[in-house]
Amino acid sequence: MRRLKYLALMALMSVTVVGTGGQAVTVLGGETAAVVDSQETAETYSFGTENTQLAPGSYQVSTRFLNASKTDGTEADYFTNDDYLSGISDSILDTATVVVDEDGTAKVYVFLNQSYTYTNTAYNVSISGLFTDSMSVNKDFTNVSATEATNVEECTVEETKEYTSQSTDEDGNETETVTEYPTVVSFTLTEDMASHNGVYAYSVSSGRASTVLLAFDWANAQSVTYGTNATQLNPGNYTVPVSLMKADDTSATSMSNGVIGGDASLTIGYDNSATLTIPIQGLTYMGITAYSSDWKIYAGDTSTETTDAQYTVDEDGNVNSITFSVPDITADGVYVSMTAMSRTNNVYLAIDWENAAIATSSTEDLDATNLGTSSLSAAITAASALKETDYTVASYKKLTAAIATAKSALSTVSTEDEVTAAVDALNAAVKALVKAGDASSLKSLVKTANALSSSTFTSSSWKKVKSAVSKAQTNIDNRASATDLASSKTTLNNALKALETKKVTKVTAKNTAAKKATVRWKKVSGATGYYVYRSTKKSSGYKKVATVTSAVKYTDKKLSKKTYYYKIVAYKTVNKIKVKGSKSASAKVKIKK
Repeated sequence: MRRLKYLALMALMSVTVVGTGGQAVTVLGGETAAVVDSQETAETYSFGTENTQLAPGSYQVSTRFLNASKTDGTEADYFTNDDYLSGISDSILDTATVVVDEDGTAKVYVFLNQSYTYTNTAYNVSISGLFTDSMSVNKDFTNVSATEATNVEECTVEETKEYTSQSTDEDGNETETVTEYPTVVSFTLTEDMASHNGVYAYSVSSGRASTVLLAFDWANAQSVTYGTNATQLNPGNYTVPVSLMKADDTSATSMSNGVIGGDASLTIGYDNSATLTIPIQGLTYMGITAYSSDWKIYAGDTSTETTDAQYTVDEDGNVNSITFSVPDITADGVYVSMTAMSRTNNVYLAIDWENAAIATSSTEDLDATNLGTSSLSAAITAASALKETDYTVASYKKLTAAIATAKSALSTVSTEDEVTAAVDALNAAVKALVKAGDASSLKSLVKTANALSSSTFTSSSWKKVKSAVSKAQTNIDNRASATDLASSKTTLNNALKALETKKVTKVTAKNTAAKKATVRWKKVSGATGYYVYRSTKKSSGYKKVATVTSAVKYTDKKLSKKTYYYKIVAYKTVNKIKVKGSKSASAKVKIKK
């Protein structure tokens, strides 16, 4: 049987056991984390052909994409022999997160490597710059193609990332395309699937599905816990008590502890990382109120390097939340350098991992007799911690209004349904946020356009550039999405390429010496240079004979005794491209000597 009683079978079976030990283990059960003594009976579940025993909790498990035609994962060296590797093995990272549930099923989070390189050593083929479009798994352990499989589960896309590609059409116009590709996908591992050392998967790239064996190194699965009491927290959102202690005596409360405005919001990532957002309030001492700022997070103790925490401010400019990633999840806290009351001090932020509570908007988690607003407070803290410049102006403005409404609701809600509605409304505003794109390349292009002068170009072509610049600047100012920025860049690029220089005037040509003609013309303001065209016919047959960059005249030599016609075109180098206008009126010269 896959489901085992750990202590009862420990003495009877020789199996690998992960996630239990001689010390007390903390597991998240219900609303808060609870300590379970290891001497009690702990249920574990079998994984892989060697029956590795995993208790409910989160694990890091090494993964590889193997060639399904070379191995089914039953070989002793299935995970270490590189000869089994698939050509797309580079498309996933080498560690997955596996969350084992109380019923023995497991949620697997696979991290996709963007972009990756396909290799085929047999044919000496290597193709780089590939992206995974989607991934699915065969819930039956059968090595068949995606079209032949009858029990396929499409992996859920948990996280994505935008990528920008450029292309040029036959007219030379550049177009930028923004595409979202998955970076984290998940699927459910059933009891039958877990009995093998891998699952058959289908990875789709550019519309082509590759059949691979997603192999797991179950025997070396590493249990992920938090703090010295080994609290188990699965990926998700929590609230957690925090407090500031003295750096030189972490058992004593710091005088600056009053800046902490309540429980922190804790996000456990799919990669088991921990991110804290701490509400900050004013600290009053001897009649003076000050706010904490300039938080720097030490990597270890106060002798190690620091990273700056992110923060948000209220409408008065005071810091009201601090956000940072916990550098060591196995520790009970983190050393911090912070400024309060105009003094910078080192303190120790203690994290009460064991009392982490699942953050939820469900009325089922509210006390039936006492109205609880902790979920609303947590939602406000999390929303306030979002960095304004990461999102479009329009979408963040809506979030700001939603936060204000939620803060007002904290003191006005009178029923659990009202709390739930307020949380849901705020979460909806967060979900509706639109990521701001990287405007650096568009800003550079606008700068190039603004450096040009209207005196160089025709009014019709210049008008199109000014219109494109105006729209681009609006998108820059509004922190537009990557798609909108790419569209503006394409429009402005095309307008710049379509610029036409003003027509050259006052072109003259004279036979100034034997077999020579000197052509002169009036300067076009801002022109980079001029093209000189010549023909023996007035209305056709003109060919470029010279490019002039340092003067407004040209001497044509070695001419025959006949009549020649000259036309001049001004050009301007714009963004490494030479744009030009139409030819001037012709100038006639008859070579007599």
